[in-house]
Amino acid sequence: MEKEYPMDWVEQMAESLVYEIVEQMSGIVLRRSEPWERLSEGMEIDMITGHVSGDFQIELHFFAQRALLMRLTKNMVGYEPDEEEAQEYAMEFFNILCGRFISELYKASKTSARFFPTEYDRTPERGMPRQNAEDKTVYLISEQQELAAFSWTAAPVDTILRRNTDD
Repeated sequence: MEKEYPMDWVEQMAESLVYEIVEQMSGIVLRRSEPWERLSEGMEIDMITGHVSGDFQIELHFFAQRALLMRLTKNMVGYEPDEEEAQEYAMEFFNILCGRFISELYKASKTSARFFPTEYDRTPERGMPRQNAEDKTVYLISEQQELAAFSWTAAPVDTILRRNTDD
């Protein structure tokens, strides 16, 4: 009999991964936040996107205030980075996060997937998290009140986990 996963397992796993990876890479501590779409009006929020294909297709997104991404990089490299360097480090962080996220899904569902290179968007036309009803989003805030969010296409993930528990 396969292990059953509670409905909020993916959300808890994603949240834990973001906390762990950000803190290990930069020493920045994040905590859960309420949805912050209205709080972020007028702020520079950047988006990093990754695409996954294989036994399931999803998109992964990380939204963050540019100030958080600059601080993440500064803490990693030990000096004040320029914006291009901060983008590179932010994408590396995101690659690690996505790799771990997909690895956890594989362990839970035994479905394989491949992660494609990330895209960095300083002015996301897609909008803020939750404007796409197909996504599940975890909202976060740093100790310095910097905003971040991690989202994924929920339906395919729910389907592979449900399929695994039905077998």
